[in-house]
Amino acid sequence: MIAAPAGAVPTVLVKGEILGERDGCIVRGVAGAGRPLVGAALSALEAAGNFCLDPASRFRGPPSKLPTHTKPSLTRVGIASAVVASGNRPLGAAELDLVLSRANVRFPVMVKPARGSKGDGVHRCDTMAELLASVSTVRHNDMIIQNFVQIGAEYRAVTLNGRLLGVAEKLADPDTIVRNAATGALFEAASARDVQKIRQYLAGIPGRRGLVGWDIALTGREPTGEDRYLVIERNSTPQWHAFQAATGIDVAAQVMDEFVAHVKRS
Repeated sequence: MIAAPAGAVPTVLVKGEILGERDGCIVRGVAGAGRPLVGAALSALEAAGNFCLDPASRFRGPPSKLPTHTKPSLTRVGIASAVVASGNRPLGAAELDLVLSRANVRFPVMVKPARGSKGDGVHRCDTMAELLASVSTVRHNDMIIQNFVQIGAEYRAVTLNGRLLGVAEKLADPDTIVRNAATGALFEAASARDVQKIRQYLAGIPGRRGLVGWDIALTGREPTGEDRYLVIERNSTPQWHAFQAATGIDVAAQVMDEFVAHVKRS
């Protein structure tokens, strides 16, 4: 329950306990209809000056990859992507071609569900016929259609409130299209040079509040000779087991240190 007189700081009650009397609140995953309620509760807790690890806005809708591919601050550093909304009538070839051209997406493409994890449903389409067959079967999930890019190396970086905790390189068969622990990719600690390069790259990207996992691709060289990086995906609920095993970074301990630092500042 959230209650407050007009103009006053709201009180958040869960099972009769006033959360506002606590020093902080950490919520990492919420499923189903409870997400909007959690978002409202976190907004109230933030207003009361409590430490909330993730912004309340993260819980105002169903979990989705769409922000990575639709927010201007992220699309400028990401791989060109188009979105096909669920629930609409199936698009014809001409309509789908227009959607792709507006987003500067060209074949071959990667197709992934907006709500999904561990590489489920991610596949490559080389022709319009393949793409039409793919998106026509989807009714209850937005689809992201993304330029297929040749990846020289792929990394998982983890940030906590804008601070880079570390970087792991994903090792997988060069021909695989999904590189994550669930599909058998191995993680190893990135070199000091790679960590510094990715630190510099992420410094110019907003949207780093909370605990965030970044899948980043090294795709070549800029005209200046600098490495070219692109954001594949921004994950606000990252799994960190493989990352932690590779880097030795205790992510949970880092979160608690952030919490303790907030308590000392407040």
